Formats: sequence, C-alpha cells, structure tokens
Amino acid sequence: MSTYIGFNLNSNRQIEHFQTIENRYGINSDGGKFLFGQAELALKGSYIPKEEVYLIPYQGAVQPGNIERFIKDMTHNGGLSCATHFPLRDIAFVYENTSPYGIHNVDSIQRMLQKAKDKSPAEKTTERLPRIPSRKGKRYLQQGDYCNKYEPGSPDVQ
Repeated sequence: MSTYIGFNLNSNRQIEHFQTIENRYGINSDGGKFLFGQAELALKGSYIPKEEVYLIPYQGAVQPGNIERFIKDMTHNGGLSCATHFPLRDIAFVYENTSPYGIHNVDSIQRMLQKAKDKSPAEKTTERLPRIPSRKGKRYLQQGDYCNKYEPGSPDVQ
C-alpha cells in the first residue's frame, strides 16, 4: 500500500494543511475523497480561499516534520509542476454541482472541470438562472375547478 500526501498551498506558496492519504482503493478514489473533503471544509467558511490542493506520492517516514519538510522542498525546488493539483475554488464548484450519491474521484473532478471550461460564458450564465415557466398559452383555471374567479380565455366557472 503506497502513501500519498494531500496538501493545500495558499497564494504565497505556504502550507495551509496537509495529511497523508492511505491508498486503499486507488489514489483516484481516495484522492477524490480528500479533494471533496477540502471543498466541504472550505464551503463551511465565509469565503473560499485562493489555494491550490495537491496530491503527490510519498515514500518517506510518515511523520509530520518529515512530511512538511518534503512539501517545502518540493515547493522550492519546482517539483510540484507535474503533480496532480486543482484550485480549491474549482473543487468547491464541482462539489456543489455533484450529486452526493455520485462517484467522487479525481477523474470525475477533472471531467466536470473540463466540461465547465468548455461551456460558453452565455451557457454558464443561463444555467444559473432559475427556470421560470412560461404562462403563454396556459389557462389558469381548468374545467372542474371550483372558483368564483373568471380568467380571460377560460370558461365561466360558477
């Protein structure tokens, strides 16, 4: 069983949070749980910070001092350029738009983010607008309704 590290870096490249991720069901699944957990925590706050969330394999001793030193070395030596990472705000977007019963893994997060990026700005805007049913051509009263109101275009109801 290999170990991964999940961690958040703020906009100043400082470590905000880190934890080890046991690779029980595959990093795709366990990593997705970590990413969604970070989104859930962020959404409980008053705003979502501008952070990047990373997943990287780790081979050293699993002790907080060693892990923190490893992350700092990777950050300063440019070793994070090819690591799996997402902006926390993007993960929160996916989290809010995903069914709680859906598959929450790294691949599904990547697919949803790509789908969101592929949509035009107009599609994104209209998607967020509430759907208002059209009243055109609809009668407000149906035959058999017992009401004393008369609506234009509907039969007199007594």
